[in-house]
Parts: sequence; structure tokens; C-alpha cells
Amino acid sequence: MKVDYTLPGLLPESALAARADVEYEEQNPPFGAQLQRLRAPATADWRAILRLGLTPPGFGSLSAPPVPQGVTLRNASAQRAWWRNLLHRHSSNPARSQPAIDDMLNLLQEAQRREDRIFARHFAEDETE
Repeated sequence: MKVDYTLPGLLPESALAARADVEYEEQNPPFGAQLQRLRAPATADWRAILRLGLTPPGFGSLSAPPVPQGVTLRNASAQRAWWRNLLHRHSSNPARSQPAIDDMLNLLQEAQRREDRIFARHFAEDETE
């Protein structure tokens, strides 16, 4: 019978190094063993691997946003009136106090003024012809 007279916390350095090597090998198998576990993909077609058959994301793959009620896409004047009423309702609301909303409404109103100038110029050119 062999008796071990060393305490677990007071092992000689050579025994600690041997135990650390065994623990490391148990936790980290050799690289060759990891390669044996890897498998090739099931598809052999390189186009499928590179996903060349998928539609790329972009404007062509997005659908149109939903049309608000009361606005028809064929009637430009109704659409302009709808936007004008929407901006008027939101800009005349005194309850809002967020500066980001104010900035956005000012930006939309400026865009509407520019659109009005373009329409006026277009109709003025049509009358002169």
C-alpha cells in the first residue's frame, strides 16, 4: 500500500506541472482531432454556397408603403391636399413641445412651399405656350 503524505495544496512543483498538463489536454484536444470533427458542407454547388440565387436587398425587393385612407395615387391634387391638411393639423396643435417634432414639421412645410413654387412655375409656363 502506498501512502501519499502530501497535502493537496502543497504538492511539489513537478506534480503541479504534470497535473496542469493533463487538465489542459483534457480541455483542449489536439488540432488534428478538431479537423476530424469538421465536415464539408452538404451542397457541392458553389453558387448555392455563395448564395448567388438570392435576391439582393435593395429598392427592387421592397414593396410600396401602404396608401393612407382618402388618398388615391392617381389623383395628385387630392394627395397634395391630404398632405397640406395633415401638416396644418399637426402644426396648429399647441400641445406638442418637442423640438425634434417642430424641426420635422418645419422641414415638411418648407418642402411643401418649394413644391407649391414648382407647381406655380409649371402652370405659368403652360399658360404662355
